[in-house]
Amino acid sequence: MKHYSIFIALTLPIFGLIALLSLFTPPVHALDVGGLISTDTTWTLANSPYIMKNDIIIESGVTLTVDAGVEVVAENDSGMQVYGHLNITGTPTATTVISNLLSIQMGESGSANIEYAQILANTTNPLTRHGIGIFGDSNNIISIAHSTIKNAVHPIITAPNSIHRLQMDNVTFTNNVNNKVFISKPYPITNELSQDVVLTAQPGLEGYELIDLSYLNVPEGITLTLEAGAALLNSSESLRDIDISGHLVVNGQITNTALITGFGYVVFYDSGSADINYAHIFANNFDYRIGVGVFGNSKNLVSVTNSTIENAVYPILADADSLHRLQMDNVAFANNVNNKVFISKPYSGELSQNVFLTSQPGLEGYELLNYPSQFNLPEGITLTLEAGVSLINVDESYFNVAGHLITKGTITNTVLITGFSVIDFRDTGIGNINHTRIVVNDTDPSTRIGIHVGNKDFPSPVSVKNSSIENAIYPILSSADSFHRLQLDNVTFANNINDQVFIYTDSGIMDENDSLSHDVVLLPQPGLEGYTVIGDNPLQIPEGVTMTVQAGASLLISDSGKVEVYGRLETNGTPFNPVTITSAADSAPGQWEGIAVHGGEVDLQNTGIRYGITNLTLISPTSSVTLSHTHIISASDSGIQVQDGQLNAECSALLDNNVGLAVENSGNSSVFIQQSEISGNSYAGISNTHTTSVVNGRFNWWGTTDGPSGDYAGSGDAAYGQVNATPWLTNTPDCSQPIEQLFLPMIVKP
Repeated sequence: MKHYSIFIALTLPIFGLIALLSLFTPPVHALDVGGLISTDTTWTLANSPYIMKNDIIIESGVTLTVDAGVEVVAENDSGMQVYGHLNITGTPTATTVISNLLSIQMGESGSANIEYAQILANTTNPLTRHGIGIFGDSNNIISIAHSTIKNAVHPIITAPNSIHRLQMDNVTFTNNVNNKVFISKPYPITNELSQDVVLTAQPGLEGYELIDLSYLNVPEGITLTLEAGAALLNSSESLRDIDISGHLVVNGQITNTALITGFGYVVFYDSGSADINYAHIFANNFDYRIGVGVFGNSKNLVSVTNSTIENAVYPILADADSLHRLQMDNVAFANNVNNKVFISKPYSGELSQNVFLTSQPGLEGYELLNYPSQFNLPEGITLTLEAGVSLINVDESYFNVAGHLITKGTITNTVLITGFSVIDFRDTGIGNINHTRIVVNDTDPSTRIGIHVGNKDFPSPVSVKNSSIENAIYPILSSADSFHRLQLDNVTFANNINDQVFIYTDSGIMDENDSLSHDVVLLPQPGLEGYTVIGDNPLQIPEGVTMTVQAGASLLISDSGKVEVYGRLETNGTPFNPVTITSAADSAPGQWEGIAVHGGEVDLQNTGIRYGITNLTLISPTSSVTLSHTHIISASDSGIQVQDGQLNAECSALLDNNVGLAVENSGNSSVFIQQSEISGNSYAGISNTHTTSVVNGRFNWWGTTDGPSGDYAGSGDAAYGQVNATPWLTNTPDCSQPIEQLFLPMIVKP
């Protein structure tokens, strides 16, 4: 037993040395190979290893099969050129190894099926060292599965019109100079994909990188797909775009996004479309720096969801007539120079199809780019701004709406429209504006209109609710014949030069008519000082048309302006929320001509009219005026002048005029006034020069307890002509309006 132990002790080191030497000494049965393979050939495990002394060239139509477990060692910078078929059939327990390889070059007619292989590039050649090169536009597939590529500068290199041939499944990229698949353009190969391409993520693969390409073109009819975890890369400073006339699909996942990075922009032309989901688009640092561009008027959608755009000057740039193609859902804008979608100006300058602008995380707004004059929403087209959206203009341009503008803000998430000189609803333009803040451009000193409604007698409504208008000279401007289109509800006027709605009657301004064309209702709004009539012509209320002024609203008339009533004017004031009709300046008598009733009807409740030349004139026999709790104040001539028609006034006041009520010697007047105050009028409270008509002026307060002066013996305001003033009141009427509402020395009826 002792001698046996000594033998083992002596022989074990010798066997170990032999085993160690065997690692550096090729087996005696190694087989040298090289040159042209022109017949089907199999490299077997029994003859392994195979020593490639020079390039292996597999002829077209010929198959080289490399069995499982075979080792191939390349010498002398040799590689493989495959024009036939390369079949490597490793197994999970018997991997095939090809080492020290310069490259495996797949020609146009070449194909491959590589499974469970290790492809180890030559480490001595610093320039080439390709793992696998694939060139040539054909349908011959290079399938690589469950394999590893090591030591290469370019583990896989291919061309745009060849990459569709590459199919990978569980291919590990490790210890390469660049763990990437490279897409190159060896002369004279095109920049275009020629067939559908699917880019997949693989273990250790950093991405698919473009080299020696000015752009990558996905032509019409071709689909480029990036699966979850795949990355499409560009690192050159030269402008490299992805030009898409075909279809781009990105199938990222919430935990495994796809990456598109380093490009000048990803641009979708007229026929281009996209379904991008869970993608990270990172623009380059060198040139245009556009994330996504959409150009061309078509119906091909560019859908981007659950994705991020970073590092761009223009994260998304779309022509106005292409904007309908852009559909976004949960697209985050982060770390861009401008976190905005930019709308550039096409030749037409207008939208071409219905557009929905949506709020996105980090998106500051949609900004018009290069619109020096006007942005057009044409007839038949709808632009919808969802809650939280901002539409931004910086070029003093007009927003012309002939189509339909919808804003869907909410009380907690408003819409912003800012920087336009005017939002102009022309002719067929319709507006449904809700919870929206309109901030007018402050660089144009002449225009600065919030909303303009005008041009013609169209029924198209412009509804503005729960919104605000700021920074305007004319917050709202409407022609008289278009004013019926305007519907206001809880619209706040704030920080404007004039917090007013302007109604213009000058046909020279915009070729409109000075007459109302439909019934209109004037409603009070927060911060609104009044509805102001401007222009050289009178505001006409024609026959068959009613203007209603609701409680708390004011109708203001510009200097020398006038209201002519052929239809109906009614006011619905209340004791503590009256209606006011006065001059725009509202400061002194004689600043406007007044209201002339030409056979129409006027019914005023809890209203104050002041500072006219003649505040109210009845002209024709069919003129009818009813006053209740209405104060006619501070006219430079007459508070009321009756040339013809009927006047009925009760619980009202004629105060501080030259003549409170003047009845002319014409027509066939009927005048009734009672329970009213007639005082402070400088010439007369009532003057009747008509020879036959008698003014029924009983039960009125004339300013003193002893009644009127003039043709009466009292000391109050004078009564001249046929005025029946007896009996008169010895105190102010108990149905008067409160002092604080109309600045009158009167008391409230209990």
